Amino acid sequence: MKLPCAILLAATAGTALAADEVVFREPFTLRLHVDKEHYAEYPIGKVPFVHNGAVYLYKGDSFGLRVQVEDGTVKSLAYVADGSTADNFESWPHPIAQLVLHKLKVQM
Repeated sequence: MKLPCAILLAATAGTALAADEVVFREPFTLRLHVDKEHYAEYPIGKVPFVHNGAVYLYKGDSFGLRVQVEDGTVKSLAYVADGSTADNFESWPHPIAQLVLHKLKVQM
């Protein structure tokens, strides 16, 4: 069984955002190419862009991140709609089914 294209970037964050600061994407249908002629569709519900130190990326996403780093450790991550005012900009145009990133290191 193939899973929807969801990329999860995780960092150990010492402080999470308050629940009222979490920004959610509107529910949508994720449409992925299976081959040149076929598509698979997956309903995606209310999912945050960033929550509890994790960044959720789906095919076609494009947004900014505000990253707070202290002593080489990521302390917090926050969603920023306008990438030009963010510390980091994330986009995911790649049509793949799944990607797992493990043991990420932040270098400043």
